[in-house]
Amino acid sequence: SLLEAATAKLAAAPSSAKTFTTSAHVASAEQLPVGSASIDIVLVGSAWHWFKAAALSEIERVLKPGGAIFVFEYQFPKLESDTMGLNEWVRRQFNETWKFEDQVPRGNLYEKTQSLRDHSEFSQIASRYLEKSLDHSADFFSEMIFSQARFLDFETRNEKQKVLDVRNETREHVKTRFGTRKEAAFAYRFEGFLFQKRQV
Repeated sequence: SLLEAATAKLAAAPSSAKTFTTSAHVASAEQLPVGSASIDIVLVGSAWHWFKAAALSEIERVLKPGGAIFVFEYQFPKLESDTMGLNEWVRRQFNETWKFEDQVPRGNLYEKTQSLRDHSEFSQIASRYLEKSLDHSADFFSEMIFSQARFLDFETRNEKQKVLDVRNETREHVKTRFGTRKEAAFAYRFEGFLFQKRQV
């Protein structure tokens, strides 16, 4: 499990890093199992749009004065040379076939993190943007699709055989749109915002 992997990595950390807490927990962002003013930094990767309003108060509670929260995400990669319409096909699948039952547009990360800018205890101190190109095979890209929350939710709502059929169909669609290429370049866009809690 992810918890076991995190615990193993923490245990294997070099002694120079042992000044940090070396324990991992499963918890919701709205109810963190740590003491008040006990955390130096909170990292939120591609998850801020899932948090309920109470999460902001809870993060403010656990952060030390002067502590920071870094909220970041990446846009699902897009094929750079897309002569076969892969990007549009993937977009339609996520927004029509595999969408959440109550899915609504989530807005961009800047809009979603406005609550931190409006909060009296936080101020934005930095922003980061990065664009990168990575080569992927058709099989790797298919597995990326299957790892996304919308597809995982689709799996929980359908019978096993249907899910297997959709996985196979998706792999075939991706391979067809790759054409003869063994690998293709995909464009990634990362962005993040760093906020600091007010010093006492």
